Amino acid sequence: MNEQTPAATILSPETDAHHSFDDAKAAVAALQKLYETACDFLTERFSQMANAPAAPNCHYRAFYPEIRLRTTVVRTFQNTLVTLPNSMLTNSSIDNFSRMASRRMDCNFGVVYSTTADQIEGIVNDVKTYLQSHPEQYDSTYWVGFEGFGDSTLDISVIAYTVATDKTTHMRHKQAFMLAIMRIVRAHGSDFAFPTRVLQIEKASPESKPAILEAEAS
Repeated sequence: MNEQTPAATILSPETDAHHSFDDAKAAVAALQKLYETACDFLTERFSQMANAPAAPNCHYRAFYPEIRLRTTVVRTFQNTLVTLPNSMLTNSSIDNFSRMASRRMDCNFGVVYSTTADQIEGIVNDVKTYLQSHPEQYDSTYWVGFEGFGDSTLDISVIAYTVATDKTTHMRHKQAFMLAIMRIVRAHGSDFAFPTRVLQIEKASPESKPAILEAEAS
């Protein structure tokens, strides 16, 4: 009757539990420590086997440690993908444009200084009316008003919001709104201003010419 050879024992170095790291240097240091522990274990056991009178009935096994990076992939407005460590996200504020209830559009403009107060009031009221008459496109929250006196313009401030938050629809509705502003301004007999400078030249009297020449000569 043949005797059965007992199964060989498998010996491995003691392993620690899994750890999570927020510091990359600390993670690499822990990985290096595990690797050195495994190498020392195998070196010591090989030395014991070489000096043993008989081969021991056991196997020695060591495992290469590993690092797993937990990351989040974000798609940018340029349609590129950015991979971020989760530790960075926990310490950062996240602005999620896809969760916007509405999307803001700033459409400030300036009219010429020849525009009267009544014309400005009419322009402001008609811009408000346009926003109110398109509730499917523009949010009910908005601001339209006479902002102040610029260097070359009478400034009107407009802060409004489109109901659509996706970029394509938002820009289409913003374009329609700006075209409506152009028509409203022209309908009230005003126009858009552009930077101008007025140079006023006064003609000197004959009596003052010698004095000016004398001053220039001196």
